[in-house]
Amino acid sequence: MISLGTYDLWANFADAFLIANKNGKEAVFEMQALSGGFNEGSWMQGYMRPNFDRVNGVAGFGDDPATENLYKAYRADDKRRNVTLKLYSATSTPAAPASVLFPCYVYKYLDPTATGNNDGGNNFPSSAIRMCY
Repeated sequence: MISLGTYDLWANFADAFLIANKNGKEAVFEMQALSGGFNEGSWMQGYMRPNFDRVNGVAGFGDDPATENLYKAYRADDKRRNVTLKLYSATSTPAAPASVLFPCYVYKYLDPTATGNNDGGNNFPSSAIRMCY
């Protein structure tokens, strides 16, 4: 598809997940999300954010933690790792509770301005050129 000139990759991997770039040049099909209290926002805020990480007064459900194997599948110098995943610790802010053995969660689909777990403004790609999770 890239060779047809229809799609292209962002130069910076993180740019593919910016709200400002939704429906951008990498998008093949995205489930649309609209933040702002219209009840049409992305639920990724709830499913991907852990329950100990509160943003704008809202914590996630922590339903979709990443495994240690997935985290280790990325080399330490792979710039995609820290865009895709966030590894918390007992000393990070926010701190992960000791009861969470490997506090790693998907990070790339979170909207830092969301005011509720169903209010993310970022689209979720159902199909994209680079879906690496």
